[in-house]
Amino acid sequence: MPSITDLKRMILESEGTDWKFFDSPQTYVYSPDPRLRIEKCGDCESGRDYQHTWTNRYNHSEDTEVLTFRVYFNESLIDQLQVLRIDEFRCKMPMPRTKPDLIDGLESREDYNEVSISRYQEGIARAMTDDWDHYRNVGDITVRDEDGI
Repeated sequence: MPSITDLKRMILESEGTDWKFFDSPQTYVYSPDPRLRIEKCGDCESGRDYQHTWTNRYNHSEDTEVLTFRVYFNESLIDQLQVLRIDEFRCKMPMPRTKPDLIDGLESREDYNEVSISRYQEGIARAMTDDWDHYRNVGDITVRDEDGI
């Protein structure tokens, strides 16, 4: 039986093509080991709006929402994440770290230094987003040199 760290490492090392999407409920299954999956949380608060100036880099930034997803191995809960649904829901990515953290009054791209995710979070984003590299580049998302496990 793999450890939680092993499972998270499988995610961060995976490719987007390793994941198969099922629509109801929103579930991403890891094809090399279908016991591993990422699933939208049905009993969690979801769909609240998210507003931050960095999302203006995307078309349709006004539609950005926060959803909750859970990572499972068989029936065991491995992780729970807040995921942003951006650009008419074509991009899904775990909640990034932003610096500065305070967003009120920010007007332009120069007003913040960093929007970043860990390598594990990037694995989640790759699993959930077709053409993840495009969305990472448009959003100027930095991948921190840490596993985030």
